[in-house]
Amino acid sequence: MPPAGAEQHTGNNSPEVDLMRPPSSFSVSSSIKLHCQLVLLPHVGDQILNARMMSNNLKVGVVVEKGEDGLFTMESVCKAVNKVMEVDSEVGREVRANHAKLRELLSSEDLESSYIDGFCQNLKDLRLLALSCVNCHSDCK
Repeated sequence: MPPAGAEQHTGNNSPEVDLMRPPSSFSVSSSIKLHCQLVLLPHVGDQILNARMMSNNLKVGVVVEKGEDGLFTMESVCKAVNKVMEVDSEVGREVRANHAKLRELLSSEDLESSYIDGFCQNLKDLRLLALSCVNCHSDCK
């Protein structure tokens, strides 16, 4: 958490207050929008699924490999950071390119409203389908 009084000192428009939060408190989408490279250390539950999706499917981050004891090692963390940060690394280039594409999508102003509009349209379509089924079955009586 930011120190007491940070908002008065930096003002409400400054990203400094947000940047003083621990990095783990950012959502993945916020991290992507803020140009943070994703080095993922999943521990349990949905973290594991999200990390797989981000690294294997979307290819916007790298998962830190666990040792034989199930723990992360300093070497495995360094290896993952190097993969993401190295300019000449094939993995790094791919991650940065996919990261930029996803950041552009997430930064789209109408992204959320398009999902809401689509959801509303699907509800209307379901309603019409339900009404047509009711009319069809009432003719069968």
